[in-house]
Amino acid sequence: MRRTILIAAPIEKVWAAVTEPEQISHWFGATSFDGAVGGASASVGALGTITWPERDAVPVRIEAIDAPRLVSCRWCNPCLGEPVPTEIDEAHSTVFTFTLEPLPDGTRLTVVETGFETTSDPSADLERHRGGWDGEGDASASALAGLLPVSRQAIAKHLAVLQEVGLVEPVRVGREVRYRVVGASLDATARRLEALGVEWDRRLAAIKQVAEGL
Repeated sequence: MRRTILIAAPIEKVWAAVTEPEQISHWFGATSFDGAVGGASASVGALGTITWPERDAVPVRIEAIDAPRLVSCRWCNPCLGEPVPTEIDEAHSTVFTFTLEPLPDGTRLTVVETGFETTSDPSADLERHRGGWDGEGDASASALAGLLPVSRQAIAKHLAVLQEVGLVEPVRVGREVRYRVVGASLDATARRLEALGVEWDRRLAAIKQVAEGL
C-alpha cells in the first residue's frame, strides 16, 4: 500500500506533524499517542502505544529514523474485532514508512505500509499481476519467469511465501508443478488493502491540515 500527498509546508513542519506525539493524535484518529517518536530521544527500537476509544492500546516500535526525511514504525494492526497483542508481534504486524521530500513550494509526503514480511509485500505484488495470472490460468514457476522481469529463483521464493499465506496453491500436472490463485483469499486481501488505502488517504489529508496549520 502506497500513498503520496503534496503539502504546502516546509519539511520541518511536516516532520513535526508525523512524529510529535501531540500532533500524531490529531491525524491518527486516536485519543492518545504515547512514545518517544519525535525529538532528540527518537531512536530505532523506541516503543510507544496508540489508543483509540473502546480499544486496547496498540504497541508501536520505531524501525528506522533519519530526521527529517524518513521514519518507519512497526505496529500491531489487527482487523476490527481481532484481539490486540500487548507487545509487538513480528509475525502479525505491519510496517508503515513516511518519506519526506522537500520541494520548492512545500513537501512531498509518501507513506508505504507493508504487512507480514518487512522486506516484501506478496499480496500486493500478486494483485498487481492478477490480470496476467487470470489470463494465463495455472502456471509453473518457469512459465511465470518468462512473463515477469525476474529470475525463476526469485519467482519460486515469492510463490513459497504466497503459498504459505494461502494466496496460491500448487497443482501437479504430470511432472510439472503449477500454481493456481486462490480467488477467495486474494479477494479478501484486495479488500483489506483497499480499506487500508482509504484509511491512509484520510490520515494524509489530516497530516496536511496539521502541518499547514503549524
